[in-house]
Amino acid sequence: MRKILMVGIAATAFYAAPALAADIPVKAPPAPAAAVFNWTGFYIGGHIGEAWADDRIVDVDGLNGGAHYALKDSNLIYGGQVGYNVQTGQWVYGLEADFGDLVLGGKIFDPNFPTGTYSQLRSGFYGDVTGRIGLAIGNWLPYIKGGYAFTDAKGGVNNQLGGFGGGQAWTGTYSGWTIGGGVEVMLNAAWSVKVEYQHFDFGTENATLHTPANGNFRYSNDLTVNAVMVGLNYRFGGDPWGKAPVVTKY
Repeated sequence: MRKILMVGIAATAFYAAPALAADIPVKAPPAPAAAVFNWTGFYIGGHIGEAWADDRIVDVDGLNGGAHYALKDSNLIYGGQVGYNVQTGQWVYGLEADFGDLVLGGKIFDPNFPTGTYSQLRSGFYGDVTGRIGLAIGNWLPYIKGGYAFTDAKGGVNNQLGGFGGGQAWTGTYSGWTIGGGVEVMLNAAWSVKVEYQHFDFGTENATLHTPANGNFRYSNDLTVNAVMVGLNYRFGGDPWGKAPVVTKY
């Protein structure tokens, strides 16, 4: 009898074990780690876009009664850029330098002497050095940037038609600041494309016109430029035919 009872208990335990195991809570497997694209490294590239210039002009010394007026122009901006990024988690910090040509033109007459004195813009080289900070979201990098900017584009005044014996004069090199932002998209381990907006405040420079009859007259030129550009970057150390590099985020 005792043997039969022991066999029955053993059989019951054998068949009940799977059911009990099914009722024991099992810890879910860990969620897969999120992938963060790696933006760290040196890069070089090019850009092209459209620039809208606003040159606010003042007849400082009253050659023609101290007029205030503005010369606006829409034209081309293009050039290159070099930079370096460091990525910490999803945050990307960088330093970038842009350089290229700022194409400017057009002229406007002084409203106080519309047949004699006019102001004009002339194209020149531009450059900037900016800091960047961005947030990596997949292979997208929205960012902001800002820093120092300069241009040797010129603002000028011409009085050759004015009857004062005057000629023409040009401003010196502008020096100011820039701020902007954009979105960069990583295509693979080496290549990325971007769309960017920048506001340039190049400051104020004087074009000093010399007239033999009446001496020197300053025309101040306060130059600002807004630009929208598209660009292409190549990151050194990446395989141009491989997939975009990723680091595992835990």
